[in-house]
Amino acid sequence: MIERSQVSAGLLIGDTALDRACARIEPSGSGVQNGSVDPVLAALRESNVRALERKPGSLPARSPSWNLFVIQTCLFELALSVYLERSEVCLQALTDLVVSLDPQGTTEERLPTEVHVAFVAVGLAVALELAQDSLDPAVLASGHETIERLALRLQAGAAREAWGQRAANRAAWNHSIVAFAGLGVAGLALPAHPSSPEWIASAIERSLLFFEHGITAAGMTREGLSYCGFVFRNLFPFLLGARASGAFDYRDPLQNPFLERLARVPAWYSGEVFPNGKWVQNINDSYWDSNPALAGFLPVFSELDEQRATQIWRRTVGERGLCSYGADDSLRWSTVFESMLWGPSEVASEQSRTEAPSEQSRTEGEFLHCRDVGYLRQWTADRSWGFSFNCGTFIGSIHDQSDNNSFTLFASGVPVVLDAGAANRAEEGSASSSHGHSAILIDGRGQAPSGGGLGVSGSLVRIERELTRTLVAGDATASYARDGYNPVLRAKRTCLFAHGANPYLLICDDIQKDEAEHEYEFLLHTPTPTSSVVEGQRVRMAIDFDGISAGAEILVLDPPGVRISSESFTSPGQPPFTQHTLWRIAAKAVNPRFVVLFTAADHDSIHV
Repeated sequence: MIERSQVSAGLLIGDTALDRACARIEPSGSGVQNGSVDPVLAALRESNVRALERKPGSLPARSPSWNLFVIQTCLFELALSVYLERSEVCLQALTDLVVSLDPQGTTEERLPTEVHVAFVAVGLAVALELAQDSLDPAVLASGHETIERLALRLQAGAAREAWGQRAANRAAWNHSIVAFAGLGVAGLALPAHPSSPEWIASAIERSLLFFEHGITAAGMTREGLSYCGFVFRNLFPFLLGARASGAFDYRDPLQNPFLERLARVPAWYSGEVFPNGKWVQNINDSYWDSNPALAGFLPVFSELDEQRATQIWRRTVGERGLCSYGADDSLRWSTVFESMLWGPSEVASEQSRTEAPSEQSRTEGEFLHCRDVGYLRQWTADRSWGFSFNCGTFIGSIHDQSDNNSFTLFASGVPVVLDAGAANRAEEGSASSSHGHSAILIDGRGQAPSGGGLGVSGSLVRIERELTRTLVAGDATASYARDGYNPVLRAKRTCLFAHGANPYLLICDDIQKDEAEHEYEFLLHTPTPTSSVVEGQRVRMAIDFDGISAGAEILVLDPPGVRISSESFTSPGQPPFTQHTLWRIAAKAVNPRFVVLFTAADHDSIHV
């Protein structure tokens, strides 16, 4: 039996965050401020209504893949309501959930992987710390024994399983750091346990390895925004707790030599989420929903870049965006717990809510080059046009797409050229293959299919920037040739993005398989147009998205005589583009040398 004196008190969340959350329900005790309920508190209450409907005590019997996020969300949010409002109904539901996760009930089948174990360990530790004064002592002790059992399982797994290796590719992968975050949180939650110092030391070491290999020098995580949230929703309690206990201060450059790159993460978020902030642009890792990306964002980064963190929160889930405050109907992606504890406590003035771009960004637009992953992004100064390009080295154990030399385009305020959406199937025709990107097929085959641990490599070979133009070139030759899948003589793509007064994008491809003639197809994914017209070498389309209407024109300058067709493409579970349009620009040639120009068009003049 673990005694009360052997567990932590007030480490994992911190008094400042709890004081801010308490202020939301004062002075009346009901959360009513100036005649209305604080909107973040209202979102938390609504989220817990959804949690109660799911009968939390029965959650561990549900599908492990579904439970991965939901159990942790329920632990976080039910416990917060118990702490803040002494909610008896939430206390009973939390009790049922903690009891259902007792050491005997937490079987291998219920928590099949180290990630499932870590999610539950982190959720339990935070929940028990918040609700320890309200829970029955026997239930509290049972919960701490469960944390101990989970930590011992993580400790044993780290010693014998691949995820515990110290290799750079493992340290960069989201799964590994989540497991060690769970181990570290357990060490903080059970400070008197004989293995606690070892658990905490392991988590510190692996956090630093993740900062070094999982976060790039440009402040971008190797697996993108969604997986950044996957990591930090588990890592933030450890980072905050380790800092509060004096074990490790991630904000101290002497203790964390990677602090500078960590502090750049909000700037990377900003460029991916905006211009409208209501959904994450599909510029990086093929996800559009902003909530998964925001998990762990406020508690970790609001102290590193307060202004940008506040702007991102307000313009995604806050009062200038969805007004969800992080709540999510499925509970899988809910971040209302963090909004309650770390969200801005007052509605900002118009001046403070308005971004203040640097003088350089007012003229050149916002630019990001992530050398480590071969990624480039450029926005126009007014953020109405955005362009991204990808061509980089694959690191094993990381989810990958067959998308080297792929680009996306945001034009006249709407997405025009998309990724197909996230996928992980290593087969032609899937969204993770070249079929799901702005890539080139040869006789129906693209780059070697990625997914399931397989990936492809390319390289950025040229980057040039002027005041209103950015040029980038990539070489994806090796991507086609991996394991002899589809060898080519060369596969080089050059992009010129003009981001001045009259933006446009010019794409030039030099691709050749061999000395024979082949069917080459230049692929593009777009939202399903409201209307579109194909006229010879030209496509004109009208797109209506998120309340904005825009027109776009695609002109094939070379080769002559191309055939342009379109079809529906399905990416299951990827709204708002689950169904969208795939365009094929086809030519039979030895070396087609595609040259394609993208410009704006008059939306209202485009009719079928």
